[in-house]
Amino acid sequence: MNPFDDLNGFFKARLKSSQIKERTYMVREGSITLSSMLGIFEAEFNIRVLNRLEKPCFIASRRYGGDGDVYLIYEVVGVKPVHYQLLSMSPNMPRTLRLDFLEKIDKSWGASEDTWIDIYSVYIGYVMRVRDGDFVFERNETISPLEGADAKLLSIDAVDRLVNVHGGVAIGVMEGFGKELTVNLEKLVKYHGGVFGFTGVGKSNITSVIVRKVFEYMHDTRIVVIDTAGEYSVGLLDLILKDGAVYTTEEFNQNVESFLSSQVIPETLLEKISINILEESVQKLFSKGRVRRISMEAEGSVEEVIQLLEEEDRAEAKNLALDIKHLLRTRNVPLSTSIREIADHEVYGEILSRIGSCQDDLRRLRFPPEKLISKINYIARIFEEAGGKTEKHGLTPELLASRLISPVNSGFGKLTVVYIPDVYDARMFTSRLINRLFSERKRSIQGARILIVVDEAQEFIPDRVAREDYTYDVNIAVERLLRQGRKYRLHGWISTQRVAHLNVNAIQQIQSFFTGTLPREYDRRVIAEAAGISPDILDKTAYLDVGEWLFISFRATKLRNVPVFIKAEDNENILSARLKETL
Repeated sequence: MNPFDDLNGFFKARLKSSQIKERTYMVREGSITLSSMLGIFEAEFNIRVLNRLEKPCFIASRRYGGDGDVYLIYEVVGVKPVHYQLLSMSPNMPRTLRLDFLEKIDKSWGASEDTWIDIYSVYIGYVMRVRDGDFVFERNETISPLEGADAKLLSIDAVDRLVNVHGGVAIGVMEGFGKELTVNLEKLVKYHGGVFGFTGVGKSNITSVIVRKVFEYMHDTRIVVIDTAGEYSVGLLDLILKDGAVYTTEEFNQNVESFLSSQVIPETLLEKISINILEESVQKLFSKGRVRRISMEAEGSVEEVIQLLEEEDRAEAKNLALDIKHLLRTRNVPLSTSIREIADHEVYGEILSRIGSCQDDLRRLRFPPEKLISKINYIARIFEEAGGKTEKHGLTPELLASRLISPVNSGFGKLTVVYIPDVYDARMFTSRLINRLFSERKRSIQGARILIVVDEAQEFIPDRVAREDYTYDVNIAVERLLRQGRKYRLHGWISTQRVAHLNVNAIQQIQSFFTGTLPREYDRRVIAEAAGISPDILDKTAYLDVGEWLFISFRATKLRNVPVFIKAEDNENILSARLKETL
């Protein structure tokens, strides 16, 4: 294999200059400094060379050594065609003369030695050694480049050896090379991953693609998708029909139209598949019993409910807590009594009445406290479910955890989409689910590997938390999943558009990053610090198109932390083709 591509002899370049660039940023904990070794190469001007350099590529700069030549590997981050005469053109030059000057320059591109291409690049921390007709890559962060050294473009074969795991799973096509990027899927999942990008860049698409890969190739793994926006019940509909279920707090009453209206259905999907096929597929979902209820019934004691009320600052919550305690005391009912047992006690109706009165009082206020109302509604619901006043056929988070952790051949589905549009309920459900999964795994490590996908992660692990909106509890649970989950065969995957508002400690536990368009510099520097790569490379993400991603991984690629730009597969194409096949 040839490690270099000289573009049929047209690529001729040398390292013109090298420097260490440092960027210092202020963060909440103080300041951080990120450094990069930048190289500027000068190449002979050729339009074919310019076109190639405008796509993602790597440059190898030769370094002479006593034990053989080595090449420092740089990733190109920008190019600029330069004409020598442009450097001497003055803004004070008369317009007629200036236009004549520019016309001559235009005609001389590539026709004289006065034109060249400046190539701006970042050293990625690897060198390549060429020996006996073969080449290998090694990590080297201390080597110094030699200015004036000959430079070459890396070939597709070299890039394949640099990043691809042979025998791995393809997750997209490498931009600029037209070759699939193959990764170690188990390590991609095992060491946690994240998708970061602005609205509309395709976060749910790449997340769905990864879920599909895990579903197909990791047979010992179950997947849980926490979905508040309603994107995955349709986006993964074919997989749910095959071996999965949708669990939801919503009551659809077997109504296909009601179900579809609750979900986000992209217009681009409806261009590929008719609404009739979607309706037939959802009808099949209902007929197979694959849309099931979630129960938020608490499995704890009345004392735990009272603690939820007492932690509130408002008098209404504290008075309700006192009322419930007084009722239990006068009936000689211990506070440790479970909510299920209370439902069979004569005091049950009085507790519901006091809760209802509190709800009415709060609603009549001129400025109703929405967060407290949500908590009281939650408390009312768990008491009502315990007493059979609402449907009880749904799974609680704790029971779902037990089902998920059962052996893969136990009959429970491989894919579970948890659709909870109320973000407060979603936070409570997620924290209870994760905590029970850890509790179960501490008793026994047996059972399926679990991947938990948290969409809209800014709602679950924000940098500012409060007990009243349940961000405190869910933040602790998700961060625990990312910190400790691996040793319990519990793994996390997050997706978000608002990096600046995330718990940075949680992000730093992630070891594989899909970064799409991030126009804000702060978002990019958070990812640069967490992923350990140059901010100059992250800056290129500001110009990515929909479906294009910068992928960086400590574990899943052949060599760690090599930034690769990829084009993801189209989940909608896969979904539409498979739904058509099943009908």
